[in-house]
Amino acid sequence: MGLKISKPGQPKINHRLSLQDHMINYLAKNFIRNLVSKQRRRMLIAGYDLDMSYITDRVLAMSFPSERMRAMYRNPLWQVKSVLDMRHQDHYKIYNLCIEESYDPTHFYGRVEAYPFDDNHVPPLEMIKAFCESVDSWLSSDPKNIAVIHCMAGKGRTGLMVCAYLTYCGMSADEALQLYADRRTTNNEGVSIPSQRRYVGYWESVLSVPRGAGNGAPIVNLPPSCSRELRRIRLYDTVNIDTVFFVISELQQVPNQVYRPSVEVSRSCCRQVKKGYQRTNSPRYYISYVEGDENGNQTEQEEPRIVVQMDTESPIIYKKSCLDHYFDQPIKVTGDVRVIFYEKMIGGRLFYCCFNTAFIRNSLLQAGKGRTGLMVCAYLTYCGMSADEALQLYADRRTTNNEGVSIPSQRRYVGYWESVLSVPRGAGNGAPIVNLPPSCSRELRRIRLYDTVNIDTVFFVISELQQVPNQVYRPSVEVSRSCCRQVKKGYQRTNSPRYYISYVEGDENGNQTEQEEPRIVVQMDTESPIIYKKSCLDHYFDQPIKVTGDVRVIFYEKMIGGRLFYCCFNTAFIRNSLLQLTIRDLDKVGKKGRSICGPAFCVELLFGPANTGLSSSSISIGDTFSDDTF
Repeated sequence: MGLKISKPGQPKINHRLSLQDHMINYLAKNFIRNLVSKQRRRMLIAGYDLDMSYITDRVLAMSFPSERMRAMYRNPLWQVKSVLDMRHQDHYKIYNLCIEESYDPTHFYGRVEAYPFDDNHVPPLEMIKAFCESVDSWLSSDPKNIAVIHCMAGKGRTGLMVCAYLTYCGMSADEALQLYADRRTTNNEGVSIPSQRRYVGYWESVLSVPRGAGNGAPIVNLPPSCSRELRRIRLYDTVNIDTVFFVISELQQVPNQVYRPSVEVSRSCCRQVKKGYQRTNSPRYYISYVEGDENGNQTEQEEPRIVVQMDTESPIIYKKSCLDHYFDQPIKVTGDVRVIFYEKMIGGRLFYCCFNTAFIRNSLLQAGKGRTGLMVCAYLTYCGMSADEALQLYADRRTTNNEGVSIPSQRRYVGYWESVLSVPRGAGNGAPIVNLPPSCSRELRRIRLYDTVNIDTVFFVISELQQVPNQVYRPSVEVSRSCCRQVKKGYQRTNSPRYYISYVEGDENGNQTEQEEPRIVVQMDTESPIIYKKSCLDHYFDQPIKVTGDVRVIFYEKMIGGRLFYCCFNTAFIRNSLLQLTIRDLDKVGKKGRSICGPAFCVELLFGPANTGLSSSSISIGDTFSDDTF
């Protein structure tokens, strides 16, 4: 008596699951899952909104198939199973790359293989080989079979292994990375971690013919285990820090286990290099890797080669702030190595890198490419290439992601260099004529950040490269520092005519004609009244700042630290009074820098006339022009 009996066929548990399912679907479709998936492509299938993408017709990438609370923001496992059963029943196999999470393989009929490695890091090459052979075997067994590959987010680790398999099938590393970026993301940033991209390149280099349709699987020539002695770690050209800690670890093989845990080898810190720092004379520093013949044997006649010293050595080293650690007892590292750099010994990670010792072909491993690329491209333009051709060639030959010289200011200077070269150019015509522009001073009148969000003050530091007698290196010397504040309604702009007058170009010899009048700059859409429709930060110099030659402007969130981005330019190449730089033209724009940029964001640097003999007092615009005119 008093018992409530459920009707047959309508158990309460199903009712609860149904409500839960509806709630999860509602929240996911409207906000949570789309927020978590960020720029990854999603698929709408059978009423489900899932974070998955077909990279090819037979390779599917997705995020982790989750249960319980994680299903609120990841792919719910039951929805993934439902879609796969509907579209590829009995013909799919799942490859799980996660070490941090797992699920019962019976959910997918036992067709699950695990190749786990750490998030944001890289797997050993032996694991990549086993993975590719397994996927190839599964896909070859039936033309209807597909491979479903996932990590946690379904982007970095998944992208590395998908691209490895695509290179195994005949693609180049660049083609595989680009295809994955196109098919998996909306912003063309697929495998974005450099170490993971590096390992796709490593994998490509160990594959050999026969490759392609009908020729069978490629031959995999994994390199033999190779040990190296780590002698020194140096951070070249650092700012705002005097100590950086590091931890060196290796991936250690465990018997009967696929996953290789990271085992610490050494930890210490890099400290500032000071004048009089004594470097060891150990010849090990200078001797490069001696390559053998095709069978790996060294010839008796072959001598160790000397590494060409980089510009980080004395006396140049003292012209930059460098942090350095020299190992009195060299650290022996073998195979897959990871070096993590920290601001503090516990926590505060700055960055890290992963590499394999078998692929170090000389004694110096440098994580950098920008300055080298700039100078290589400058020489290629000197030899007759256009700036675009030189930059593209360097990107193709130097990187696996087609991003050679990626810093806009460095690309800008390659363009500057091209513009000062003139014929004769090409084979048989001799060296080009270099017409370096004369020194040109400009008066910087105003700095404006147009269309900003989430910020009301931005600090900046203006510096020039200063020539030092009998010295090649030119140090950066600060010229001015201040901040841009929000432009408010009723902001009064100066009536100085310098604001309006553009650069007056001369004839071929640089002489100005008497008839030529200064031109009025066509005002951009940042001026009144349009300016008040966007949030803008502005600084007007009551006393104009004179800048000459190579100039750098760095923008900070705070006066000390918190760099947002920067730009470099040469005053001789400013052809009018307004230099506008969009977000693509700014250097080192990180996550914080992007967070303050609206859709129409740009940096405007407003200059007075060049050193042409004209002054603001000698030019009369008259009463015709007013603030309302522009």
